[in-house]
Amino acid sequence: MKYSQSLCALNLFKAEAQIDQLVHDGLEYIHLDLVDYHYAPSFGLNFQTIDYIINKYPELNYDIHAMVDDIEIYLPQIHKMKIQRVSFPMDKADVNLLNKLKKLYQPIQFGIMIEAHNLVDPELINACDFVVLMTIDKIGGTGVKLNPTLLDKVAQIRESKPQMMIISDGGLRVENAHLFKQVNVNVAVGGSIILNYPHEKYENFMDYWNNEVDLERD
Repeated sequence: MKYSQSLCALNLFKAEAQIDQLVHDGLEYIHLDLVDYHYAPSFGLNFQTIDYIINKYPELNYDIHAMVDDIEIYLPQIHKMKIQRVSFPMDKADVNLLNKLKKLYQPIQFGIMIEAHNLVDPELINACDFVVLMTIDKIGGTGVKLNPTLLDKVAQIRESKPQMMIISDGGLRVENAHLFKQVNVNVAVGGSIILNYPHEKYENFMDYWNNEVDLERD
């Protein structure tokens, strides 16, 4: 299970130095929140910040988590960037839209954000390249506690598409990281966990993640 750092979850004044350290220590994934302030009343990144991060760390894997009413408004700008994956709300998705976006904006992979209230829809799942599974009850904030029952959806998703890439988002902590690993999440998005790992035992966060959380690699 890989670790992805949520940029929005970092202290604005320390974020660049923290990402520098994580990349130095082996970070491969960064999670970028894009918010329209209508679908989710939350803090998100602007395109200038996203472009800066991508240009500074071009070797990383990026996913844009778009909590927006209309994803099509943002895609022309996103398509100009080195973005591997874009997800948007399941409530705003359908099979025809997903298929259209995959054709228009190659090579971007498209997926849906499955929220706590969403039931797993096999038809939509099969139209996705990946999914972002929210593992908290309410989107749009930081520090929200994990709802472990939402991890049950991993098995439901894989019933429809066994090889689906699943990115979890929300509630990841040192004390529960093993739960994400147990259900075979592919990439776990985290925030403050990078500050709260056992410092006395590990030299840095990625050392902790690779040797304690992901010790039994797939």
